[in-house]
Amino acid sequence: MSNFLSSVVAGVRENIRQGYYDLAEHVDKLDRPSLKEVAEKTRLPIIAEIKPRSPSLGRLIDSVSVELASSLERAGASALSILVERIHFNGSLELLCRASESIGIPILFKDFVVSTKQVEAASRSGADILLLIAELFRDGYTELPLNQIIRLAHSLGLEVLLEFHDPQLLGTVTNSEADYVGVNNRDLYTLNLKPDHFYSLSHELRGCRFKVAESGYNECGRIGRDRLAGADAFLIGSAIMSSANPSGKLKELLDCDQS
Repeated sequence: MSNFLSSVVAGVRENIRQGYYDLAEHVDKLDRPSLKEVAEKTRLPIIAEIKPRSPSLGRLIDSVSVELASSLERAGASALSILVERIHFNGSLELLCRASESIGIPILFKDFVVSTKQVEAASRSGADILLLIAELFRDGYTELPLNQIIRLAHSLGLEVLLEFHDPQLLGTVTNSEADYVGVNNRDLYTLNLKPDHFYSLSHELRGCRFKVAESGYNECGRIGRDRLAGADAFLIGSAIMSSANPSGKLKELLDCDQS
């Protein structure tokens, strides 16, 4: 069985060795609300993800820019997720730095975090939220245990979105000090998508803190179902990035709350 996580971690460690994360600038970011604050005022909170490439789908969009980020903000995104992993996703730490200077909604530092260098880079680059992946901690890929990384992030002014796919990690995630819980419908070992994964776990997530449903959302049926099942927000990337009109696609998905 292929192991995408192992492959991507090897690339991240090479990026660390080459000093990629040391390039993050100290950005004077805008004073932005938290994702929870934005979501409380939004019928259908969507975190729009900016990524040029998907390992499962290939190239999604020819180029990304601050202008693209701004157009998604204007279209109604509750937050932006910006990929910084550059080998498999062609992500850009520079784009996150630039966007932090002008975007008024929360920005998620989307990466495969195994090192404190990445946490520090997220803070310097002006991100508001740090993505952590529970499987990376369980499998021993990280420098520090989960809650130590979370506390470091909090000390640097970052909120934490802790995602998982494996149901066996549910207890680890819900007992952690993370601010948000993410359920990834995609298995990051095989890249297989399980469209009903969030829904199948929703009864076990009742009463859990702010929940983000991730991966595979491109139409109203599943969005509406999972919203009713308890999703507080949706992280959507490929459907938006692969559209000829990303901001238009985002508006289309936001209209799902009226379906």
